[in-house]
Amino acid sequence: GVLALTKAIKLGKYDVTGVGLNLIISDSGKMLVGAVPNQGSAAERAGIEYGDEIVEINGKATKGMTSFDALEAIQVDPVVAVVAFKSKGDGVERTVSLKRAYTMVSDPVSWKIIAKDDGSKIGYLRISEFNSECKAKVADALRQMNDRQVSRIILDMRGNGGGVLDAAIGIAGLFSEKPLVLFVTDAGGAKQPLYSREPEVLARQPLQVWVN
Repeated sequence: GVLALTKAIKLGKYDVTGVGLNLIISDSGKMLVGAVPNQGSAAERAGIEYGDEIVEINGKATKGMTSFDALEAIQVDPVVAVVAFKSKGDGVERTVSLKRAYTMVSDPVSWKIIAKDDGSKIGYLRISEFNSECKAKVADALRQMNDRQVSRIILDMRGNGGGVLDAAIGIAGLFSEKPLVLFVTDAGGAKQPLYSREPEVLARQPLQVWVN
């Protein structure tokens, strides 16, 4: 079925697995943790990290599963999800019980104005993840920076584990007039261009991007 836009927006603000996991399928078919587990979540407390492989969920091997299959497997038990994962760091497989709880994700955007001795102003903008709240908050921050007449902008992406692709594409369109943001390449090598549809570029100042 099709989820109504208002419900989709509301859902995007929550951790739908209830344990803090965002799961993706790699090109080789492995199920991986696709973003840094939500702060304070059961997954974070259990030591699961971005890039770890999820091997089994509630007794079911993840091989051949889609992300939606994994979500269904996690939801079999309304209270606890038993997850076997292989650490990206040491390769050791561990099994943990994750108590499910639904919490709002943290605000992914923070910003401030840095005043320089010469009277100029620098806008500092940090994005910790991409979710349904992200683009609107970035746009609001950029408008306020423009009102304060910042001369350049620092975009801090350190520790950003990813998230909603549409949000990332939309944010790119706030910084560039070029609509082509990226290509997605499938397993067969075919490229699918993805374009930003933002009606207005909000950041025309010199931009410095921090990554790790």
